[in-house]
Amino acid sequence: MKKIKISQEYIRCLWSELYHLPDEIYGLNLNNISSINKLINDYLIHKIKLRSVSWAYRFKGSLKYAVNFWDDVELESLYNGSMPAIPLPSTIPVREFYIHVWNALYPDESYKIENPSDYILLDNSATNSFRW
Repeated sequence: MKKIKISQEYIRCLWSELYHLPDEIYGLNLNNISSINKLINDYLIHKIKLRSVSWAYRFKGSLKYAVNFWDDVELESLYNGSMPAIPLPSTIPVREFYIHVWNALYPDESYKIENPSDYILLDNSATNSFRW
């Protein structure tokens, strides 16, 4: 089986889209599930669709892997390191936030990974061609 190529950079690239936001997204409070859904449905889904199919596939694999195996410090760092205009929720644990993002983006698919050896972590320099 071909390995699923993943990197923290794919997730960081998506979160970097939260740096400059339209007014209707800028004021969202991510402590509110309906605001998270609005961010995803009205903004992030469109950003993902603008990317190549291979980028979207690698982002999806990276997000799935992140939810399962990266610790909360890494998940927070990925989000906050991209300097988003909207802070992470303070009342929802970061992993739950990521799981909610997964469920909103891929509602018919489980975020659980049965075989971690199906994934290969790319060096960040290998993802440069997939930057926004």
